[in-house]
Amino acid sequence: AENKHKFRAFAYFIAAILNVMISILFINILPNEYAIFGCLIGTVITKISSHWIAMNIYNRKKIKLPIGKYMVTLMFHIILGIISSVVVLTVKYFILNKITSILLRFITEGIIFAVIYFMGLFIVDKSPSSSLN
Repeated sequence: AENKHKFRAFAYFIAAILNVMISILFINILPNEYAIFGCLIGTVITKISSHWIAMNIYNRKKIKLPIGKYMVTLMFHIILGIISSVVVLTVKYFILNKITSILLRFITEGIIFAVIYFMGLFIVDKSPSSSLN
């Protein structure tokens, strides 16, 4: 806390204003059937620039947090989530489409995703060169 929340509040305030401005700009530039993507583009640009870039630079320089280790861990979880999703989609395409119950398919997909994700966490956590410890 220590009165270090002012920068965060200011950065998020500027990001909100930029989000609206970029969204309006892209809504007017894009054709009508794609105008909704203007809001998406504005939100993605401001989220990445404020949450991922500006706040991580601030946290590393002013608060002295180990952002490098955090980013490595974050990227690991993102990659592990993508791998788990690809496996679930592959299994769904080849095997689970034969199951007629939507609920059973949904539960099975969730279990497969969780097992693969947690296996990945377990494997990396047990490796001697793990940077996630």
